[in-house]
Amino acid sequence: MPNQQPSAQLRDHFRNLTDPRRRKVTYPLINIVTIAVCAVLCGADDFVSIAEFGEIKKDWLATFLDLSAGIPSTPSWALSTLPSSSDVC
Repeated sequence: MPNQQPSAQLRDHFRNLTDPRRRKVTYPLINIVTIAVCAVLCGADDFVSIAEFGEIKKDWLATFLDLSAGIPSTPSWALSTLPSSSDVC
């Protein structure tokens, strides 16, 4: 039986990540995590630059994310309860 290659998709990597948000969720957690990871890899270092990255790259992100709710705004990023790095790794 051939060895199965690990998936390179963020969705697969973060599959077991639990969403800590308790209020009505507008933006799927996978969208927030994916946009944040991509933005940080491209140099974003705060919520404002992550939100700006999302807006600038919206067309590209829409090729693999469901953006029917749009891109989270800067206040949404600041209010999102993202898991600590120990929860992800």
